[in-house]
Amino acid sequence: MRFASCVSKAFRSPTSLSSPALTARRSGNGSSSRDRRYGPRAPRPSKLDPYKPYLDQRLSAGVWNAVVLLRELRGRGYSGGYSILKDYLSIPAQLRAIRKFADENKLTIVQEFTDVESAKEPGRKNFTEMMAKLKQRSDVAGVVTHKLDRLLRNLSDYADVDDLHAYRVNSFSYDRTLR
Repeated sequence: MRFASCVSKAFRSPTSLSSPALTARRSGNGSSSRDRRYGPRAPRPSKLDPYKPYLDQRLSAGVWNAVVLLRELRGRGYSGGYSILKDYLSIPAQLRAIRKFADENKLTIVQEFTDVESAKEPGRKNFTEMMAKLKQRSDVAGVVTHKLDRLLRNLSDYADVDDLHAYRVNSFSYDRTLR
């Protein structure tokens, strides 16, 4: 059987609160609000960035325990926290579990879709792409997801996945079969 896999990760967007002093500096720089161009912010560097190649090497070697990895990173000078490390390990760990599930159940994954954007509202790019491809491809028998709540993030997503059954596409979760 051929399957697509889906991993989604929800995250909280940082709350933007500015102090009155910061607001005064912004409005006092000589440019009007019409002159400013707003858009997506550039990603901020993480304390983990210099250690990511080492982490990828350790993950390839089969070390997935975040506590062990944190201890090793601290020995290398890492001053960041456990949460940053866990967030970095989350998607690879989910993909690893899905691949293991597929191997154990003799399922062939034909394509992987990973979303790391918020799913509070419908419209995740990769989820939408996956749904469109599933409706077009008759050779794909189902979707494998790490956990059901990673796939169905809002009511619209639930309805879309439920509609897949009309196309004879089944949904499987890493820890249990959905249908």
